[in-house]
Order: sequence, then structure tokens, then C-alpha cells
Amino acid sequence: MGLLTLSRLVIPPFILVGVYCLHILSEANGTFPLVVEHQEKRLLPTTATTAVARPPFAESFTGFDPPDGLLSTLVVFFWPLVDGENPGASLLTFLFGGQIVALLAATTLEASRKANKGRIISL
Repeated sequence: MGLLTLSRLVIPPFILVGVYCLHILSEANGTFPLVVEHQEKRLLPTTATTAVARPPFAESFTGFDPPDGLLSTLVVFFWPLVDGENPGASLLTFLFGGQIVALLAATTLEASRKANKGRIISL
């Protein structure tokens, strides 16, 4: 069995598992409804027990609706990692940063290969 045939058999189940873990489980455990609720109220999530009122975040980042919707979702989703209320969660940003650097290095190396000249990854 060739590598291409093997990858065509192995990758689709991983895609299905990824969709299930990212979308279906996040909807079932209440993550997505909570993010949408905070996004609609334009309030940043907090774990503080004191009633410290946070100012609402910007309604528009770029002036265009599609990127603004995505950016406001990302702000609400990643706010607990960067606000400092939970140091353990904030330390995870270093893990994410390391993974991004590794991903960019692998993508850059793959894009610079002569075999990928003219393909979309080489852009």
C-alpha cells in the first residue's frame, strides 16, 4: 500500500474526530453558547467573584462585519488566557506560542521546497 493511499485512508477519520471534538463537544458542554452570550453583550468574561464591572469591548475592529464577528469571538474566547486572573491558563499562552513557531517553521520549510513550486503552500 502506497503512502498516498494510506494517507487517503487515515486522514478522513482524523478530520471527523477533529470536527466532533472542536464543534460538537464544545456545543454540548456549553462553551459556544457562553461565548456567543458574551459576544452579544460585548462583555469580557471573568472568573472574579467580586462584582467588578468590565467595560464593554469595541463593537467594531475593522469596520467590516465578517472580520469583526470573527475578531470579537476570538477576543471573548482567548480573554481568560491573557487577562491574568488565572495564572495557569495564562502560562498556556507560552505553549501555544511555541506550537505556532514550530508550525510556521514547518510551513516555511515546506513552502521553500522545489517540489512545491507553483503550489498554494509556496505563496
